[in-house]
Amino acid sequence: MNYSKLVITLGIMGSVLFPAFSAFAEPAPEVERRVQGHLIMEGVPESVPADISERLEQYSNVRAAVVSGWDPASNGMLIFTRLGQTTQLYRVASPGSYREQLTFFNEPVNNIVVNPDRSKNQAILLKDVGGNESYQLYSFDFSNGRSKLLTNGKARYGSVVWNSEGTKIAYQSTQRNGSDWDIWIMDPQNPQEAKMVYSPGGYWCVMDWSADGSKLLVYKYVSITNSIMEVLDLNTGKTYPVGLRPGEKKAPVFALGEEARFTPDGKCVLFTTDREGEFQSLAIQSISTGKIGYIAKDIQGDIVNLELSKDGNNLAFVSNEGGFNKVYICDLRKGSFKVRQIKTLPDGVVYGIKFSPEGLLAVSVGSGNLPCDTYTVDLNNGDKSTRWTYSEIGGLNPQTFAAPQLFNYPSFDREIPAFCYMPKGASADKPCPVLIQIHGGPESQYTPYF
Repeated sequence: MNYSKLVITLGIMGSVLFPAFSAFAEPAPEVERRVQGHLIMEGVPESVPADISERLEQYSNVRAAVVSGWDPASNGMLIFTRLGQTTQLYRVASPGSYREQLTFFNEPVNNIVVNPDRSKNQAILLKDVGGNESYQLYSFDFSNGRSKLLTNGKARYGSVVWNSEGTKIAYQSTQRNGSDWDIWIMDPQNPQEAKMVYSPGGYWCVMDWSADGSKLLVYKYVSITNSIMEVLDLNTGKTYPVGLRPGEKKAPVFALGEEARFTPDGKCVLFTTDREGEFQSLAIQSISTGKIGYIAKDIQGDIVNLELSKDGNNLAFVSNEGGFNKVYICDLRKGSFKVRQIKTLPDGVVYGIKFSPEGLLAVSVGSGNLPCDTYTVDLNNGDKSTRWTYSEIGGLNPQTFAAPQLFNYPSFDREIPAFCYMPKGASADKPCPVLIQIHGGPESQYTPYF
Protein backbone atom coordinates (compact mmCIF):
# COMPACT_ATOMS: atom_id res chain seq x y z
CA MET A 1 0.00 0.00 0.00
CA ASN A 2 1.24 3.44 -0.89
CA TYR A 3 0.59 5.24 2.40
CA SER A 4 1.81 8.60 1.16
CA LYS A 5 -0.88 8.72 -1.51
CA LEU A 6 -3.45 7.39 0.89
CA VAL A 7 -2.65 10.00 3.52
CA ILE A 8 -2.90 12.84 1.00
CA THR A 9 -6.22 11.56 -0.31
CA LEU A 10 -7.75 11.02 3.08
CA GLY A 11 -6.27 14.20 4.43
CA ILE A 12 -8.42 16.14 2.01
CA MET A 13 -11.49 14.32 3.23
CA GLY A 14 -10.64 15.08 6.86
CA SER A 15 -8.25 13.69 9.44
CA VAL A 16 -11.04 13.34 12.01
CA LEU A 17 -12.53 10.43 10.07
CA PHE A 18 -9.19 8.68 9.61
CA PRO A 19 -7.03 9.40 12.65
CA ALA A 20 -5.13 6.15 12.26
CA PHE A 21 -3.24 7.54 9.25
CA SER A 22 -2.14 10.77 10.95
CA ALA A 23 1.08 9.13 12.04
CA PHE A 24 2.20 8.86 8.44
CA ALA A 25 1.82 12.62 7.79
CA GLU A 26 4.84 14.84 8.26
CA PRO A 27 4.29 17.40 11.03
CA ALA A 28 3.89 20.98 9.86
CA PRO A 29 6.82 23.19 10.83
CA GLU A 30 6.12 25.59 13.65
CA VAL A 31 5.65 29.17 12.52
CA GLU A 32 6.94 31.94 14.72
CA ARG A 33 3.99 34.16 15.56
CA ARG A 34 4.00 37.60 17.16
CA VAL A 35 0.92 39.62 18.08
CA GLN A 36 1.10 43.40 18.20
CA GLY A 37 -2.32 44.88 18.92
CA HIS A 38 -4.59 43.75 16.10
CA LEU A 39 -1.61 42.85 13.92
CA ILE A 40 -0.61 39.17 13.72
CA MET A 41 2.80 38.54 12.16
CA GLU A 42 3.97 35.10 11.10
CA GLY A 43 7.51 34.46 9.96
CA VAL A 44 8.40 38.13 10.22
CA PRO A 45 11.68 38.89 12.03
CA GLU A 46 11.56 41.34 14.92
CA SER A 47 14.11 43.59 13.26
CA VAL A 48 15.37 44.10 9.74
CA PRO A 49 19.02 43.08 9.33
CA ALA A 50 21.32 46.09 9.41
CA ASP A 51 22.80 45.45 5.98
CA ILE A 52 19.35 45.47 4.38
CA SER A 53 18.39 48.70 6.18
CA GLU A 54 21.58 50.38 5.03
CA ARG A 55 21.01 49.24 1.46
CA LEU A 56 17.45 50.56 1.44
CA GLU A 57 18.64 53.90 2.82
CA GLN A 58 20.30 54.57 -0.51
CA TYR A 59 16.99 54.31 -2.33
CA SER A 60 15.03 56.36 0.22
CA ASN A 61 17.56 59.19 -0.07
CA VAL A 62 17.36 59.68 -3.82
CA ARG A 63 16.75 63.40 -4.44
CA ALA A 64 14.44 65.25 -6.81
CA ALA A 65 14.26 68.84 -8.09
CA VAL A 66 10.85 70.27 -9.02
CA VAL A 67 10.55 73.80 -10.41
CA SER A 68 8.41 76.17 -8.33
CA GLY A 69 9.09 79.50 -10.03
CA TRP A 70 11.79 82.05 -10.76
CA ASP A 71 13.81 84.22 -8.40
CA PRO A 72 12.45 87.80 -8.66
CA ALA A 73 15.88 89.36 -8.01
CA SER A 74 17.82 87.39 -10.63
CA ASN A 75 17.44 84.91 -13.46
CA GLY A 76 17.80 82.02 -11.03
CA MET A 77 15.37 79.14 -10.83
CA LEU A 78 13.41 78.24 -7.69
CA ILE A 79 13.04 74.54 -6.94
CA PHE A 80 11.66 72.26 -4.27
CA THR A 81 13.94 69.51 -3.04
CA ARG A 82 14.70 67.55 0.12
CA LEU A 83 18.31 67.57 1.25
CA GLY A 84 17.47 67.10 4.95
CA GLN A 85 14.34 65.82 6.67
CA THR A 86 11.82 68.06 4.89
CA THR A 87 11.22 69.54 1.45
CA GLN A 88 12.35 73.18 1.31
CA LEU A 89 12.77 75.95 -1.25
CA TYR A 90 16.12 76.36 -3.02
CA ARG A 91 17.57 78.68 -5.63
CA VAL A 92 19.71 77.51 -8.56
CA ALA A 93 21.50 80.53 -10.03
CA SER A 94 22.46 78.93 -13.35
CA PRO A 95 22.46 75.53 -15.07
CA GLY A 96 24.38 72.99 -12.99
CA SER A 97 25.17 75.35 -10.12
CA TYR A 98 24.74 74.43 -6.46
CA ARG A 99 21.40 74.62 -4.66
CA GLU A 100 21.15 77.57 -2.29
CA GLN A 101 18.63 76.86 0.48
CA LEU A 102 16.14 79.69 1.05
CA THR A 103 13.70 78.28 3.64
CA PHE A 104 14.66 76.47 6.84
CA PHE A 105 11.38 75.36 8.41
CA ASN A 106 10.86 72.24 10.50
CA GLU A 107 7.81 71.55 8.32
CA PRO A 108 7.90 70.97 4.54
CA VAL A 109 6.94 73.80 2.20
CA ASN A 110 3.95 72.71 0.13
CA ASN A 111 3.85 75.45 -2.50
CA ILE A 112 5.12 78.94 -3.30
CA VAL A 113 3.64 81.59 -5.61
CA VAL A 114 5.97 84.44 -6.59
CA ASN A 115 4.64 87.98 -6.79
CA PRO A 116 4.54 89.04 -10.48
CA ASP A 117 5.84 92.47 -9.43
CA ARG A 118 9.49 91.44 -9.17
CA SER A 119 10.48 94.67 -7.45
CA LYS A 120 8.67 93.52 -4.30
CA ASN A 121 10.94 90.46 -3.98
CA GLN A 122 8.05 88.58 -2.39
CA ALA A 123 6.10 85.33 -2.57
CA ILE A 124 3.26 83.55 -0.81
CA LEU A 125 4.18 80.13 0.56
CA LEU A 126 2.01 77.37 2.00
CA LYS A 127 2.91 74.94 4.77
CA ASP A 128 1.15 72.93 7.46
CA VAL A 129 2.10 71.51 10.86
CA GLY A 130 2.82 67.86 11.49
CA GLY A 131 1.26 66.74 8.22
CA ASN A 132 -2.24 67.87 9.25
CA GLU A 133 -2.84 69.39 5.77
CA SER A 134 -4.26 72.56 7.35
CA TYR A 135 -2.10 74.68 5.08
CA GLN A 136 -1.56 78.29 6.10
CA LEU A 137 -0.48 81.25 3.96
CA TYR A 138 2.77 83.07 4.70
CA SER A 139 4.32 86.11 3.08
CA PHE A 140 7.95 85.34 2.27
CA ASP A 141 10.61 88.03 1.73
CA PHE A 142 13.43 86.88 -0.56
CA SER A 143 15.70 89.70 0.57
CA ASN A 144 15.99 88.50 4.17
CA GLY A 145 14.42 85.02 4.20
CA ARG A 146 11.75 86.04 6.71
CA SER A 147 8.16 84.86 6.61
CA LYS A 148 4.97 86.26 8.14
CA LEU A 149 1.78 84.30 8.88
CA LEU A 150 -1.16 85.83 7.02
CA THR A 151 -3.96 83.46 8.05
CA ASN A 152 -5.62 82.37 11.30
CA GLY A 153 -3.73 79.11 11.84
CA LYS A 154 -6.96 77.11 12.15
CA ALA A 155 -8.82 77.00 8.84
CA ARG A 156 -7.43 75.45 5.66
CA TYR A 157 -6.14 77.50 2.75
CA GLY A 158 -4.89 76.91 -0.80
CA SER A 159 -4.97 77.65 -4.57
CA VAL A 160 -3.26 81.05 -4.35
CA VAL A 161 -3.28 83.32 -7.40
CA TRP A 162 -1.83 86.87 -7.62
CA ASN A 163 -3.45 89.67 -9.56
CA SER A 164 -1.34 91.08 -12.40
CA GLU A 165 -0.21 94.12 -10.37
CA GLY A 166 1.03 91.96 -7.50
CA THR A 167 -1.08 93.83 -4.91
CA LYS A 168 -3.65 91.17 -3.97
CA ILE A 169 -4.09 87.41 -3.85
CA ALA A 170 -7.18 85.27 -4.40
CA TYR A 171 -7.37 81.93 -2.62
CA GLN A 172 -9.65 79.21 -1.22
CA SER A 173 -10.41 78.78 2.48
CA THR A 174 -12.65 76.91 4.95
CA GLN A 175 -12.57 79.93 7.27
CA ARG A 176 -16.34 80.55 7.10
CA ASN A 177 -17.58 77.28 8.63
CA GLY A 178 -14.70 74.80 8.64
CA SER A 179 -16.08 72.61 5.85
CA ASP A 180 -17.04 74.56 2.72
CA TRP A 181 -14.23 75.98 0.59
CA ASP A 182 -15.02 79.59 -0.29
CA ILE A 183 -13.13 82.14 -2.40
CA TRP A 184 -11.38 85.05 -0.66
CA ILE A 185 -9.27 88.04 -1.68
CA MET A 186 -6.51 89.55 0.48
CA ASP A 187 -3.96 92.33 0.36
CA PRO A 188 -0.92 90.65 1.99
CA GLN A 189 0.01 94.03 3.47
CA ASN A 190 -3.34 94.11 5.31
CA PRO A 191 -4.33 90.47 5.89
CA GLN A 192 -6.87 91.41 8.57
CA GLU A 193 -9.02 93.01 5.86
CA ALA A 194 -9.36 89.82 3.78
CA LYS A 195 -12.77 89.60 2.11
CA MET A 196 -14.84 86.59 1.07
CA VAL A 197 -16.11 87.10 -2.51
CA TYR A 198 -17.79 83.77 -3.36
CA SER A 199 -19.44 81.22 -1.06
CA PRO A 200 -21.91 78.92 -2.86
CA GLY A 201 -20.89 75.89 -0.76
CA GLY A 202 -18.83 72.84 -1.62
CA TYR A 203 -15.20 72.57 -2.73
CA TRP A 204 -14.23 75.62 -4.78
CA CYS A 205 -10.75 76.79 -5.77
CA VAL A 206 -9.18 79.59 -7.82
CA MET A 207 -7.76 78.81 -11.25
CA ASP A 208 -6.76 82.24 -12.58
CA TRP A 209 -7.22 86.02 -12.31
CA SER A 210 -7.82 88.07 -15.45
CA ALA A 211 -5.13 90.59 -16.39
CA ASP A 212 -7.48 93.57 -15.88
CA GLY A 213 -8.35 92.35 -12.38
CA SER A 214 -12.11 92.20 -13.01
CA LYS A 215 -12.67 88.44 -13.16
CA LEU A 216 -11.70 85.23 -11.39
CA LEU A 217 -11.79 81.76 -12.88
CA VAL A 218 -13.17 79.42 -10.19
CA TYR A 219 -13.62 75.65 -10.15
CA LYS A 220 -15.75 73.18 -8.15
CA TYR A 221 -14.82 69.52 -7.95
CA VAL A 222 -17.86 67.22 -7.65
CA SER A 223 -16.48 63.85 -8.74
CA ILE A 224 -14.03 62.34 -11.19
CA THR A 225 -16.72 62.55 -13.89
CA ASN A 226 -18.38 65.81 -12.89
CA SER A 227 -17.06 69.30 -12.17
CA ILE A 228 -18.06 72.93 -12.59
CA MET A 229 -16.08 75.96 -13.76
CA GLU A 230 -17.28 79.55 -13.71
CA VAL A 231 -16.08 83.04 -14.52
CA LEU A 232 -16.76 85.25 -11.47
CA ASP A 233 -17.24 88.95 -12.20
CA LEU A 234 -15.78 90.73 -9.16
CA ASN A 235 -17.62 93.98 -9.95
CA THR A 236 -21.13 92.52 -10.13
CA GLY A 237 -20.80 89.17 -8.35
CA LYS A 238 -22.36 87.42 -11.34
CA THR A 239 -20.98 84.14 -12.69
CA TYR A 240 -20.79 82.71 -16.20
CA PRO A 241 -20.48 78.95 -16.81
CA VAL A 242 -17.50 77.50 -18.62
CA GLY A 243 -18.04 74.49 -20.85
CA LEU A 244 -21.70 75.09 -21.73
CA ARG A 245 -22.62 75.97 -25.28
CA PRO A 246 -24.72 79.06 -26.13
CA GLY A 247 -28.33 78.53 -25.05
CA GLU A 248 -27.56 75.57 -22.79
CA LYS A 249 -28.71 75.86 -19.19
CA LYS A 250 -27.48 72.43 -18.23
CA ALA A 251 -25.25 70.11 -20.23
CA PRO A 252 -24.83 66.34 -19.87
CA VAL A 253 -22.54 65.45 -16.98
CA PHE A 254 -18.93 65.89 -18.00
CA ALA A 255 -15.62 66.63 -16.34
CA LEU A 256 -13.61 69.82 -16.58
CA GLY A 257 -9.92 69.38 -15.88
CA GLU A 258 -8.22 71.12 -12.98
CA GLU A 259 -6.25 73.35 -15.36
CA ALA A 260 -7.56 76.59 -16.89
CA ARG A 261 -6.32 80.07 -17.82
CA PHE A 262 -7.70 83.35 -19.11
CA THR A 263 -6.29 84.46 -22.44
CA PRO A 264 -4.12 87.61 -22.06
CA ASP A 265 -6.97 89.88 -23.22
CA GLY A 266 -9.39 88.30 -20.74
CA LYS A 267 -11.96 87.62 -23.44
CA CYS A 268 -11.60 83.83 -23.53
CA VAL A 269 -10.93 80.89 -21.24
CA LEU A 270 -8.51 78.08 -22.05
CA PHE A 271 -9.55 74.89 -20.26
CA THR A 272 -9.65 71.10 -20.55
CA THR A 273 -12.74 68.93 -20.77
CA ASP A 274 -13.84 65.43 -21.77
CA ARG A 275 -17.22 66.63 -23.04
CA GLU A 276 -16.44 65.76 -26.66
CA GLY A 277 -14.64 62.46 -26.16
CA GLU A 278 -12.80 60.04 -23.95
CA PHE A 279 -9.86 62.30 -23.11
CA GLN A 280 -9.45 65.71 -21.52
CA SER A 281 -9.03 67.89 -24.61
CA LEU A 282 -7.82 71.49 -24.73
CA ALA A 283 -10.68 73.90 -25.42
CA ILE A 284 -11.09 77.67 -25.76
CA GLN A 285 -14.36 79.48 -25.05
CA SER A 286 -15.43 83.07 -25.65
CA ILE A 287 -16.85 84.59 -22.46
CA SER A 288 -19.17 86.94 -24.37
CA THR A 289 -20.59 84.51 -26.95
CA GLY A 290 -20.07 81.14 -25.28
CA LYS A 291 -18.65 79.71 -28.50
CA ILE A 292 -16.30 76.76 -27.88
CA GLY A 293 -13.41 75.64 -30.07
CA TYR A 294 -10.76 72.95 -29.64
CA ILE A 295 -6.98 73.03 -29.93
CA ALA A 296 -4.92 69.95 -30.94
CA LYS A 297 -7.98 67.72 -30.69
CA ASP A 298 -6.11 64.89 -32.42
CA ILE A 299 -3.93 64.27 -29.34
CA GLN A 300 -4.92 60.87 -27.94
CA GLY A 301 -4.43 61.55 -24.26
CA ASP A 302 -5.51 63.74 -21.36
CA ILE A 303 -4.21 67.31 -21.19
CA VAL A 304 -3.04 67.55 -17.59
CA ASN A 305 -1.19 70.86 -17.20
CA LEU A 306 -1.33 74.38 -18.68
CA GLU A 307 1.11 77.27 -18.39
CA LEU A 308 0.90 80.64 -20.14
CA SER A 309 3.94 82.80 -20.89
CA LYS A 310 4.02 86.30 -19.38
CA ASP A 311 3.68 87.97 -22.80
CA GLY A 312 0.75 85.69 -23.65
CA ASN A 313 2.34 84.48 -26.88
CA ASN A 314 2.86 80.85 -25.90
CA LEU A 315 0.77 78.27 -24.09
CA ALA A 316 2.64 75.21 -22.81
CA PHE A 317 0.63 72.12 -22.02
CA VAL A 318 1.31 68.52 -21.03
CA SER A 319 -0.50 65.44 -22.30
CA ASN A 320 -0.64 61.98 -20.78
CA GLU A 321 -0.27 59.56 -23.67
CA GLY A 322 -0.24 55.97 -22.50
CA GLY A 323 1.37 56.94 -19.20
CA PHE A 324 4.25 58.95 -20.66
CA ASN A 325 3.92 62.75 -20.59
CA LYS A 326 4.58 64.88 -23.65
CA VAL A 327 5.07 68.66 -23.68
CA TYR A 328 3.54 70.84 -26.40
CA ILE A 329 3.70 74.53 -27.25
CA CYS A 330 0.74 76.38 -28.75
CA ASP A 331 1.44 79.71 -30.47
CA LEU A 332 -1.44 82.02 -29.47
CA ARG A 333 -0.34 84.97 -31.60
CA LYS A 334 -2.99 86.12 -34.12
CA GLY A 335 -5.18 83.20 -33.06
CA SER A 336 -3.23 80.72 -35.16
CA PHE A 337 -3.13 78.06 -32.40
CA LYS A 338 -0.22 76.36 -34.13
CA VAL A 339 0.94 73.42 -31.97
CA ARG A 340 4.27 71.61 -31.87
CA GLN A 341 5.68 68.95 -29.57
CA ILE A 342 8.87 69.61 -27.59
CA LYS A 343 11.11 66.66 -28.48
CA THR A 344 14.31 67.69 -26.72
CA LEU A 345 13.32 66.45 -23.23
CA PRO A 346 13.68 62.97 -21.68
CA ASP A 347 10.68 60.64 -21.83
CA GLY A 348 8.87 60.28 -18.54
CA VAL A 349 6.50 62.03 -16.15
CA VAL A 350 6.31 65.84 -15.97
CA TYR A 351 6.03 67.18 -12.41
CA GLY A 352 5.93 70.90 -13.20
CA ILE A 353 6.24 73.54 -15.92
CA LYS A 354 6.96 77.25 -15.41
CA PHE A 355 7.71 80.08 -17.82
CA SER A 356 10.42 82.52 -16.79
CA PRO A 357 9.68 86.25 -17.23
CA GLU A 358 12.05 86.13 -20.23
CA GLY A 359 10.12 83.28 -21.86
CA LEU A 360 12.28 80.23 -21.03
CA LEU A 361 10.15 77.18 -20.25
CA ALA A 362 11.28 75.16 -17.23
CA VAL A 363 10.16 71.51 -17.18
CA SER A 364 10.66 69.06 -14.32
CA VAL A 365 10.67 65.50 -15.60
CA GLY A 366 11.57 62.06 -14.24
CA SER A 367 11.09 58.45 -15.27
CA GLY A 368 11.51 54.91 -14.04
CA ASN A 369 15.28 55.11 -14.46
CA LEU A 370 15.67 58.88 -14.03
CA PRO A 371 15.00 60.85 -10.82
CA CYS A 372 13.07 64.08 -11.35
CA ASP A 373 15.31 66.93 -12.52
CA THR A 374 14.57 70.27 -14.12
CA TYR A 375 15.44 71.46 -17.62
CA THR A 376 14.80 74.65 -19.57
CA VAL A 377 13.63 74.83 -23.17
CA ASP A 378 14.59 77.83 -25.32
CA LEU A 379 11.60 78.26 -27.61
CA ASN A 380 13.48 80.78 -29.76
CA ASN A 381 16.47 78.51 -30.36
CA GLY A 382 15.13 75.33 -31.88
CA ASP A 383 13.61 74.20 -28.54
CA LYS A 384 17.13 73.60 -27.23
CA SER A 385 16.97 72.02 -23.77
CA THR A 386 19.43 72.69 -20.95
CA ARG A 387 19.68 70.63 -17.79
CA TRP A 388 19.71 72.81 -14.65
CA THR A 389 19.74 70.28 -11.81
CA TYR A 390 21.54 67.00 -11.14
CA SER A 391 19.80 65.15 -8.33
CA GLU A 392 21.79 62.83 -6.08
CA ILE A 393 20.89 59.15 -6.33
CA GLY A 394 22.19 57.85 -3.01
CA GLY A 395 25.46 56.57 -4.43
CA LEU A 396 23.65 54.09 -6.67
CA ASN A 397 24.86 53.26 -10.16
CA PRO A 398 22.31 54.66 -12.65
CA GLN A 399 23.55 52.23 -15.29
CA THR A 400 21.80 49.46 -13.35
CA PHE A 401 18.38 51.15 -13.43
CA ALA A 402 15.83 49.51 -15.71
CA ALA A 403 14.13 51.82 -18.19
CA PRO A 404 10.33 51.29 -18.41
CA GLN A 405 9.17 49.89 -21.74
CA LEU A 406 5.64 50.79 -22.84
CA PHE A 407 3.58 48.06 -24.48
CA ASN A 408 -0.12 47.30 -25.04
CA TYR A 409 -2.21 44.20 -24.49
CA PRO A 410 -5.74 43.56 -25.80
CA SER A 411 -8.92 43.82 -23.75
CA PHE A 412 -12.52 43.29 -24.85
CA ASP A 413 -12.89 46.82 -26.22
CA ARG A 414 -9.43 48.38 -26.48
CA GLU A 415 -5.67 48.10 -26.10
CA ILE A 416 -4.48 48.55 -22.51
CA PRO A 417 -1.13 50.29 -21.95
CA ALA A 418 1.34 48.80 -19.48
CA PHE A 419 5.00 49.16 -18.56
CA CYS A 420 7.64 46.47 -18.26
CA TYR A 421 10.81 46.98 -16.19
CA MET A 422 13.24 44.38 -17.51
CA PRO A 423 16.30 43.79 -15.28
CA LYS A 424 19.65 44.33 -16.93
CA GLY A 425 21.04 41.03 -18.21
CA ALA A 426 17.68 39.23 -18.27
CA SER A 427 17.04 37.02 -21.30
CA ALA A 428 14.92 34.11 -22.48
CA ASP A 429 17.45 31.59 -21.15
CA LYS A 430 17.96 33.47 -17.89
CA PRO A 431 14.63 33.61 -16.06
CA CYS A 432 14.03 36.08 -13.25
CA PRO A 433 11.30 36.73 -10.66
CA VAL A 434 8.26 38.70 -11.83
CA LEU A 435 6.17 41.21 -9.90
CA ILE A 436 2.83 42.27 -11.40
CA GLN A 437 1.35 45.52 -10.07
CA ILE A 438 -2.29 46.26 -10.94
CA HIS A 439 -3.40 49.85 -10.32
CA GLY A 440 -6.75 50.83 -8.83
CA GLY A 441 -8.44 52.20 -11.94
CA PRO A 442 -10.42 53.49 -13.67
CA GLU A 443 -9.80 56.77 -11.81
CA SER A 444 -6.05 56.23 -11.49
CA GLN A 445 -3.35 55.24 -13.93
CA TYR A 446 0.15 53.93 -13.44
CA THR A 447 2.83 56.28 -14.75
CA PRO A 448 6.57 55.48 -15.00
CA TYR A 449 7.74 57.60 -12.09
CA PHE A 450 11.13 56.94 -10.46
